[in-house]
Amino acid sequence: MSNYVVIIIGWLLGQAAYACKKSWDLQIRNIDLSFKEALKMHFTKETAAFAFGTVFLLIGIFISADYVNLDISKAELKNLEAVKWKIYLVNFLRTASVLFGYLCQSLGYFIFGRSEKILKQRAEAEGINLLKSST
Repeated sequence: MSNYVVIIIGWLLGQAAYACKKSWDLQIRNIDLSFKEALKMHFTKETAAFAFGTVFLLIGIFISADYVNLDISKAELKNLEAVKWKIYLVNFLRTASVLFGYLCQSLGYFIFGRSEKILKQRAEAEGINLLKSST
């Protein structure tokens, strides 16, 4: 299986784990809400975060070849000591890709959530209403 396919599958599993955790949090706060309804709410409310995570995945795959070549040739396998780090990296790739998938949305919220909070505070200080008026 290609390393890129492993990264994509791991990312999807990480995203699924993140969605389940967030849906569980929603369900705990509202007893009348089923897990299926909470999961549906999460996917409808977090579409932008999911899109950001997808872009982050594509960027990661695109630039990864510039930093690490994970292909191991037969010639390299003759000298195991020289390629030991590559073997460890390939073995750890599955775990890393799941963590990457889980953290993509958290990272997006951390980056954009903080900037949104700063913008709201500045707008409130200057007396600007960021909500659309219903007039």
